[in-house]
This record gives sequence, structure tokens and C-alpha cells, in this order.
Amino acid sequence: MKLIIIALVSFFCGLFVSTIYLSEEINSHNKAFNEVLDATQSYASKLKAQRSIDKLKSDVDILGNLAAREQNGTPIRVMMTDMANKTKNDVEKLSSSITGMEDPKLKEQAINLIQEANKVIDEVEFYYK
Repeated sequence: MKLIIIALVSFFCGLFVSTIYLSEEINSHNKAFNEVLDATQSYASKLKAQRSIDKLKSDVDILGNLAAREQNGTPIRVMMTDMANKTKNDVEKLSSSITGMEDPKLKEQAINLIQEANKVIDEVEFYYK
């Protein structure tokens, strides 16, 4: 009878210890998963900001090239005005997201692009409005 009691006590002690060990392992894996998730979200945010900057830069380049042609036709005037308004909206969106950018190089690139975009928009508005 004592052997059965000792066996049962040993079994439950082993079960308790293994449960604690598994709990610690699960917590460790959860912590590692959360770190990977945070890093992934940070990278995704950085990638999204870079895409916004690249898209805006492309729009600014197109707008600058069209402005440089100095064509007086009505269709180009309408197209330039529409493109300037669209670029202005993109600049406002990028401006509002600068404060959340963590990467200083990306932030500086965004600020420089916004300044360049504003110059081109002002030029287009001066010549085509």
C-alpha cells in the first residue's frame, strides 16, 4: 500500500514539475514570437513609408518633367492641375506620417522630398493656373 501511495505522490510531483517546465517553455516561445511580430510590424511600417516616398517622388518627377515642357495646350494645363492637386494630397499624407517614422534616414528623405514636391507644385500652380 505504501508503494502505491509513494508511486502516486511521485507521479503527481513529476506531473506538477513538468507542467511548470512546459509553462515556462510556452512563455519563452510566446515572448520570442512577440519579438518577431514587433520586428515584422516595424519593417512593414518602414516598407510602407518607403513605398509612399517612392510613389510621391515618381509623381513629382512626372510633374516636373511636364512643367519643363511649357506647352500651352489646354489638355496639358488640365492634366498639370490635376496632377498638382493629387501630388499635394500625397504630400499632406506623407507630412502627417513623418512624426511616426522611426528611421532617421527615411524621415530625412521624406522631408527633402516634401520640400522638393512643394517647389514643383508651386511652380505648376504659378504657370498653369
